[in-house]
Amino acid sequence: MEFFNNRLAVSFDWYQRITKDMIYALSVPNSSGITKPSSLGTMATMPVNIGRIDNNGWELLVSYRNNVGGLNYSVSANVSQNSNKVVDLGLPTAYIYGGGGHPNTGPSPCKTVNGMPVSSFWGLKTDGTINDDDCTFIGNPWPDVQYGFNISLDWKGIDFTADFTGVAGNDIMNLSKSYTQSVIQSSNTTSEVFGASFFLGNGLTDRPRIMAVDHANNDAIVKDPNYNYLRYSDYFIEDGSYLKLKNVTLGYTFPRKLTRKAKIERLRIYVTGNNLLTFTKFTGLDPESAGSSKTAYGVYYGSTYPQTRMAAFGVDITF
Repeated sequence: MEFFNNRLAVSFDWYQRITKDMIYALSVPNSSGITKPSSLGTMATMPVNIGRIDNNGWELLVSYRNNVGGLNYSVSANVSQNSNKVVDLGLPTAYIYGGGGHPNTGPSPCKTVNGMPVSSFWGLKTDGTINDDDCTFIGNPWPDVQYGFNISLDWKGIDFTADFTGVAGNDIMNLSKSYTQSVIQSSNTTSEVFGASFFLGNGLTDRPRIMAVDHANNDAIVKDPNYNYLRYSDYFIEDGSYLKLKNVTLGYTFPRKLTRKAKIERLRIYVTGNNLLTFTKFTGLDPESAGSSKTAYGVYYGSTYPQTRMAAFGVDITF
């Protein structure tokens, strides 16, 4: 559906039940005669079509342009929504785990099953859990909406553009907190560790305990027997929504009557910046740095370098 005139353009698209095949690498037994060339005897894998996903969504684009008193301006905005659901994994009770890594006890942080979005977060509820049998779905890495908007201005040789982008309604499993808030390994941690419950005189805080007292062993201090930071749980689930100023540019083009005296057809100077502002509640370095793979999406370990913030000055010359 589209509407156009000299100033306004509106486009709306809606789609339903776009089914995609799920391609997944399944192990091949050694008896098949197929092994990895670099490691004989190691079970190889091959891509197999194991199921289907249904996608439903829509996209809206609106743009407007006008001229007022010599000022040319245009604004545009887009918003889209997509939801996915696994409809067939071959068997009703089939599932796929994904996103392994630290912490390495308990199940994987992402689980794909029939009737749920791909790579839904799987883990323990932090309030009153007992063991791995208490695991359940604790978050959805897929956003409710994705959106963006941009502004463009041009007045007497001065030009300005700004581009924003964002997502809303998605979760991120922030596993970097298992390193920054605990002492689970013989490596450095951060000052955040001092906020743990029942640590150095603390009472109950909003963070899990990292140590416990062994009353049967002369009140010795031992690592937390519940492995709070070694199990995937909703403690690590955070709001992954964000709004970013992806690019902003300010430039000036000199009048031709001046530049032609120097035999220059066009001369423009500008300053530009990328990723200058991010508005988010996510506590990691960058909500866009969460990992992505076929079986795991939205898991953040803090090991991926965040989007680079950059500012630059430039000159465009045409002779």
